[in-house]
Amino acid sequence: MNIDFINREVTFGAPSTQWWTQLSSAIAGGLAFATLLTLFLTPCLLVLGANVSGLIKRKFKKEDLLLPEIESVLVAEPVVERTEQKKNTLIESRNDA
Repeated sequence: MNIDFINREVTFGAPSTQWWTQLSSAIAGGLAFATLLTLFLTPCLLVLGANVSGLIKRKFKKEDLLLPEIESVLVAEPVVERTEQKKNTLIESRNDA
């Protein structure tokens, strides 16, 4: 249905209405396709990728390829001692005053 306010006509099946019908069909189809991709295909592919990755890791797991653990280094220990010394000097200075 096409309403022309200038000429005061109402027409059915005009070329301009056919164009809008095709455009609305394309938009609705695109939204439906995007919804399917977003809600179904994307999560399925993510789960499939995780499963295949886990399968490959389990199948080709070798003890030789494991990296050695790095020994932990205590860096914060001198800092703790300094802060304890500062606290003790502050406490002593407060007690003296």
